[in-house]
Amino acid sequence: MKKIMCGFLAAMFFAIVLPVYSQDVFVAGSVSGRATLWINGVAQTLSNESSFAASVYVSDGNVYVAGRVGLGPAERATLWVNGIPRTLSNERSFAHSVHVYGSNVYVAGGLGPFTTPGVGSDTRAVLWENGIPRTLINEPSTAHSVRVSGGNVYVFGQFQDSRGRSSLWVNGVLHPYAAPGSSSGGMHVINGNVYVARGRELLVNGTRQTLSGSMFPPRLRSVYVSGGDVYVAGDVPEDSESFFRSYFATLWTNGVPKILSNEHSQANAVRVSGRNVFIAGTVGIMENIRATFWVNGRPQRLSNERSNAHSIFVR
Repeated sequence: MKKIMCGFLAAMFFAIVLPVYSQDVFVAGSVSGRATLWINGVAQTLSNESSFAASVYVSDGNVYVAGRVGLGPAERATLWVNGIPRTLSNERSFAHSVHVYGSNVYVAGGLGPFTTPGVGSDTRAVLWENGIPRTLINEPSTAHSVRVSGGNVYVFGQFQDSRGRSSLWVNGVLHPYAAPGSSSGGMHVINGNVYVARGRELLVNGTRQTLSGSMFPPRLRSVYVSGGDVYVAGDVPEDSESFFRSYFATLWTNGVPKILSNEHSQANAVRVSGRNVFIAGTVGIMENIRATFWVNGRPQRLSNERSNAHSIFVR
């Protein structure tokens, strides 16, 4: 009887501690500088070269991962389909985001000598549709995120003018946000409404909303809308004037912050399925950084090596 009771209590303990969900979870990132895809926590190395997996999307049983292979001038935008790589350009390039709509595969990124816009940069924001590139603007620029909703193709990015600003392209037409000093970010589109999390702000159809969490501005990276609720992932700095202050992975739900870790950490992507909230990110710093994902606030480490979890998809 005592053994049965101990077993029962142990089962209760694990039921309480371990997240319970029925969905398949796909996470893209890297382990020791190699592009990696995790499916339900099992890692698959996508390339043995220096590489990074930036985005993952699943459609009709096929798994699409966008990122890069190579380093410096040799880096090339790459799309993996079920683990098989396809180089998108023979020039220096990077793929930041992938989205599938029907039979069409969209990849957003940058093409040119540098992969981030800046003074003197020749990078151009590019959208690949079924492998065919389209330059979005003939200015120093890059495309961070692509989504398709209602048959319309939305691309969020940034371009460099005298101020530098965030930009939204809808079906190839530029809609610049007057946002000097803008930064990269994530986008979600639902019912024609465009949500962008970037820097310290959440943009809803271009209208700014500032999120808080500490006495210093947060860093927002991803947004997802489900059931009328708005989920934003990012991190908040500790209340310290130190240049080397720590940041803590944070989830905002309808503007209310919840810190996910009391260690140095960051939340890179958020996805909601049913009643479960999934977040991909990292815990730790420098050589001790570890890919992690959270389910309803409970962490699961994906690797014991130096690693990063950058994107998440749930089905």
